[in-house]
Amino acid sequence: MAKKETSREPRQRKLLLALWALALAGLLVSAYLTWVYYATFRDFYYSPGCNLNSEWSCTAVAGSPYARILCLPNSLYGMAVYLLVLALIPLRLRARIRAFAHLENYLVLLGLFCIGISAYLAYASFFILHKHCIFCMCLYAINIAFLVLALLTVEWKALSQQIRDDLKLLKTDPKVLGPAILLLIAAAAFVVIQHNRCKNEKQIPPGPGRPGVTISTASDPSLGPPRAPIVIIEFSDFQCPYCREMHFVLKKLREKHPDQIRVVFKNFPLDPVCNPRLKHGGHPNSCLAAFAAECAHQMGAFEKLYEKLATASNYSPEGLLGLASDSGMDLDEFQQCMISGQIREEVQRDIADALKLGIQGTPLLVVNGRVYYSALSEPQLEILISELLAGKEPSVPTE
Repeated sequence: MAKKETSREPRQRKLLLALWALALAGLLVSAYLTWVYYATFRDFYYSPGCNLNSEWSCTAVAGSPYARILCLPNSLYGMAVYLLVLALIPLRLRARIRAFAHLENYLVLLGLFCIGISAYLAYASFFILHKHCIFCMCLYAINIAFLVLALLTVEWKALSQQIRDDLKLLKTDPKVLGPAILLLIAAAAFVVIQHNRCKNEKQIPPGPGRPGVTISTASDPSLGPPRAPIVIIEFSDFQCPYCREMHFVLKKLREKHPDQIRVVFKNFPLDPVCNPRLKHGGHPNSCLAAFAAECAHQMGAFEKLYEKLATASNYSPEGLLGLASDSGMDLDEFQQCMISGQIREEVQRDIADALKLGIQGTPLLVVNGRVYYSALSEPQLEILISELLAGKEPSVPTE
């Protein structure tokens, strides 16, 4: 038996070193994705090399609600997991510590957990967002390879005995039980603290905004009663992930306050084809989507097409033609409208208005003449609407 254990040791060592190398690769990829996540929030013109087109875009995925848990990017949690593996494997290989004697068994559990998270995020990417991140795919591949190698390190015949030994060690050795309990307490405390911090962030009053703004909206499409007491002007890009989130927030608020809110739509496509602010990169075909929205307004079908544009994944000329057809629009009239100079002038007026306001990112909201440069959550907008309807000045955020 001893001879068999000795012959297995070199192979297991190589497998553990391979797992360590995969964890290092995962750490580097996760660190890059964390950088992309925060850079996307800092600068909406940011376009990294992994933005290949409108569908394969790291920033589009990073800006989605699926990119974060408890207000922190998923990649940051990935960094923590990979750092843990990088620290534990050397202890398993070099130190004679009983607590790490069967580390490979728990690396399998960790691998299964990571695969589960990867499967969920891949599903969201392909079937909900219809946006893909090439470096996220790399992480999925790393996690699959990690699980396969971890499974190869396990001594399956001795597994049940190893589990019994580990449970016995946990019960009898305070040096093992104590740190394990502290680790669980720390993890629970982190979840509670981060949950409360995230919840409080969303409920902070939105502040007074920049007052005294007057914008012409006479020719712009809008949803809601013309004489509504609350008028929200939204500057948006149909491919912007934050704008997609805002679309659903505003739709929910209109349904909740049908007689009190009117939403006016203005275009700010992040596409250098029609937006002079962008010199390169951006969202391909965003200008075409803006033209399509204006054409739908002109043809009396804005609301139908707007709903489709806000959730579409294909903004090519063919894709937009299909959306127009699904919205019941006359396709010959739509195609003629798409190439008309009047529609381009409408979009240019929207862009000019946004630049005059000093737009810093999309969506930009103007609520009853007050500009809000950062996206507002649904609770923040609820607070703002309640205060405005009550005739109060918008609250200043409190720390």
